[in-house]
Amino acid sequence: MIRALRCGAREFIPQPVKREEVEAAVKKFLERKKAAEAGDRKSGKRGKIIHVIGSKGGVGTTTVAVNLAASLMKSSYNPDSVVLMDMNSLFGEIPIFLNIQPEFNWAEVARNISRLDSHYLMSILSKHKNGMYILPSPPVWME
Repeated sequence: MIRALRCGAREFIPQPVKREEVEAAVKKFLERKKAAEAGDRKSGKRGKIIHVIGSKGGVGTTTVAVNLAASLMKSSYNPDSVVLMDMNSLFGEIPIFLNIQPEFNWAEVARNISRLDSHYLMSILSKHKNGMYILPSPPVWME
């Protein structure tokens, strides 16, 4: 339970499951979501970060991440709204998976963190033909 709380869980449904408790939990979630979205509109914050993490190599994490990004790109009303960032510093394969050769990677951002603003970030992202932006991991040989 403590681990779940530390990960951000806010609602728990005890066993045996009761319909009223599930409905109450969903209602609380929707109220928090609505309040957060209203706050984001007021503050100007936009976007969501979605992490796709695999427990070990070869379980399909890259496949899931690329297909999720492509699906989000298709369903988005903003053509500049999806960035796929590969944080796998050992075996980052998103450029290979998407058949692109990006000029920059996130190590470039780390080296120039003082310059980081939206203009700089957009200048180092690689654009895939489907419209999503890519920020790959640095090649292992660069380290």
